[in-house]
Amino acid sequence: MLFTNVKNPRSEFPRKHALENGVTFEEAITALADPYALEAADLLQPRRHITIGRSGLLRLLFVVHLEIMRSGHTRIISARRASPAQRRKYEEG
Repeated sequence: MLFTNVKNPRSEFPRKHALENGVTFEEAITALADPYALEAADLLQPRRHITIGRSGLLRLLFVVHLEIMRSGHTRIISARRASPAQRRKYEEG
């Protein structure tokens, strides 16, 4: 699976996003690989997916991503630490 994080790869978004949310693009990718991750369609944007998963740094993350069919990429839109309610949902399975 291939990953991208912005429409324009030369954008400042990855660095700015990591500074604001404390989650890097690379860490967000690892949360998507969590075998126990919860995934659902975004209710506001049906093409987007929401995943709650444990990252390689063992932090529980809330990741919004989009599958781009024509290129086979997964575009990560945003990632942040999961809220307490999201953490409970993940722990309940």
